[in-house]
Amino acid sequence: MLLKPRTLLPLFLGISLVSTGVAAFELPPKTEDLKKGEGR
Repeated sequence: MLLKPRTLLPLFLGISLVSTGVAAFELPPKTEDLKKGEGR
């Protein structure tokens, strides 16, 4: 019972890190598209 939470925590941290990395990676292009839309 004690092993499950200990193994789930690193998994959750890894998923959160990956999700934040993907969000940071996808944010710049979206802002550029918004700027292009405003330019027009």
